Amino acid sequence: MRQMVYMAVAASFTLTALAGVARAAPQIIAAVPSNGPIQLVCDGAECAAEFSTICLQRSRFTPFAGTPYFIRQADRGAVAITGVRRNGETLFLDPGFLRVASLRSQTAVRFVVPAETLEALGLARVSVTVHRLATLIPRPVAGDPQPQTADDIALAVKEIHGAGAYWAEINAEKMAVARLTNRVINGLPRSGSVSDDEGAALWEAAVALEAGLPEDVLEMTHGLVDHCRETGSFTGSFSMRYCLGIIHDQYMRSLNFEYWKAIRPTS
Repeated sequence: MRQMVYMAVAASFTLTALAGVARAAPQIIAAVPSNGPIQLVCDGAECAAEFSTICLQRSRFTPFAGTPYFIRQADRGAVAITGVRRNGETLFLDPGFLRVASLRSQTAVRFVVPAETLEALGLARVSVTVHRLATLIPRPVAGDPQPQTADDIALAVKEIHGAGAYWAEINAEKMAVARLTNRVINGLPRSGSVSDDEGAALWEAAVALEAGLPEDVLEMTHGLVDHCRETGSFTGSFSMRYCLGIIHDQYMRSLNFEYWKAIRPTS
């Protein structure tokens, strides 16, 4: 298990290095359904959480970490932002409040709401739910030698609308495992690890939203989470968040390959 994680680290570094060659616009990606709300964690000037994504353009370069994206206008209804005021009142925010940036190549993004927005609206907390596949477009950059055109975007959208539901249905189990790791990641500190009790609480909260997973799959995933918790507790080792990010990204890359099969069955 440990060897698998270290091999994935090397693969991640290789992909990042290749992405660094890119000068043209990076890939259009899509946020995948979150199966419920994910609360944004406030830290200083921003409130943020990670969300799983897949790449829609195999021929384009993967994005650098921090590459800004925006939700395609027609897909903004797929993303719900819910705020809760200090008096308990619920407020629904426009998806335009979200800042979106790539996090780890094409496999994850950060959705961010500025802390000052929460303060201005009197919100105690805010959560985001991705109800269905939501297309994310890289923000245009002046002087881009190969920008995303209207035709590029239309083709990516056509393919995911045509194959997306089928792809999600046949990969339901793998998507659930990726969501499990994603939910645990979003409950972790930026560095280090958590205690046994804290780890158990994070796991139980994540599993509660993924009913129906086979026992052997749950046992395997729980083992990976425990492995990362133990690894993160050692001085000088990868943090639990970093370790689980690698595992999450392995699942998302595998799902991405399945997506390519879905849209080009003979390739």
